[in-house]
Amino acid sequence: MNTTQSIDTLSITIYNPYYELNDIIINQWYSDNLITQYTTKDKQGHSYKQLQINGIDIARAYHRPNIVGFNQHQTKADYIQGTLSFNFAGLKSYNDNSDNLRLKALTTLLHILQDNNIAFKSKREDIANDIHNSNYDNIVALRTNKQGYKHPFNKPSKSEYSTTFYLEQYSPEPSLKALLYDKTVKEKSKKNIIESGIIRAEISIRTTQKQYSKIRTKEQYIKHVQNQMNKYLFIECNTAQEANELKNAYELAIDNNTKNLSALFTDKANELNTKIISTTLTEQTKELLSLSYCENFNDKLKATYTEPEINLSSANKKRKERKQASAQNLKPISKQQRLFITALKKRWDTSEPKAPKPTKIKPSLALLKSFKNGSIFQHPSNTLF
Repeated sequence: MNTTQSIDTLSITIYNPYYELNDIIINQWYSDNLITQYTTKDKQGHSYKQLQINGIDIARAYHRPNIVGFNQHQTKADYIQGTLSFNFAGLKSYNDNSDNLRLKALTTLLHILQDNNIAFKSKREDIANDIHNSNYDNIVALRTNKQGYKHPFNKPSKSEYSTTFYLEQYSPEPSLKALLYDKTVKEKSKKNIIESGIIRAEISIRTTQKQYSKIRTKEQYIKHVQNQMNKYLFIECNTAQEANELKNAYELAIDNNTKNLSALFTDKANELNTKIISTTLTEQTKELLSLSYCENFNDKLKATYTEPEINLSSANKKRKERKQASAQNLKPISKQQRLFITALKKRWDTSEPKAPKPTKIKPSLALLKSFKNGSIFQHPSNTLF
């Protein structure tokens, strides 16, 4: 059995990208790699920048505006002032030119982030195990750690391709997912002709904030990814009939709430003389995972945090104005008092045929005196005349 492993998708999020030094470094990466970009939208309607090199799509860039002093959870504790997310997909499409361009751009960016102590996190890794010279109907994909889970194996789950099977139902929340699909068919739909008989068993790992909080080193991060991989079992059967037998046995085991599914189906696979596809991380995969983990994240994040300048609202501006007036012993006038002054001005203006009746306005005696001696016009906010 000929199998290969690769990381097909890697998504990273850079924090405080608009901090002056970070902004310069990231823009330099764009320039050095001759990256061009244009704005478009994804299937959910979210706007993003499509990055290209020589007309080849490299990655998607999602900009989150610089929210002064707040992150998406409206808290200042995390020192987050905006994010920039890069989604590198199709790193292993079997088109050497495109694959090399994407991988070079990704690794160059990761080295820059590591070398310059820029805070970032890897939010998603799609790890592909490709089975060569195989048949889609002969592969069985099982999740062995989830009790009470049941799925109709003989029907693909909401896919545009009949040769694609999702093990879990779609969820917008970060979660562990896996799928099995015919890579040859998928690439052919993109007009990328590759060798026939490549079946991909792909595990999509999306590390949650809670999981990240328990990880401190690159070694722990790699161990975390491996633990997620171990929750799946992929078996290549000799015939489609053997594959269906295993699928039916799995559904029965789920109905009976059977424990230790991994050991049970490993034994069944050995009895049928089938082949188990290894999900052990290769050294090449570990190397890229190590590069994509940011150690001392919190320290790097705080180093790029700057105290925000408070943007005064109109109410705060008026409050500040009153304080300044109080310091100069000048009492600012109210809206009612301004109306009274306007009425008097119009009454004195001979061009007005009718003077307004100021009977409803009751100015204070102090105001009349200040109006008479002209001291009222010394206040900076009184710009009526």
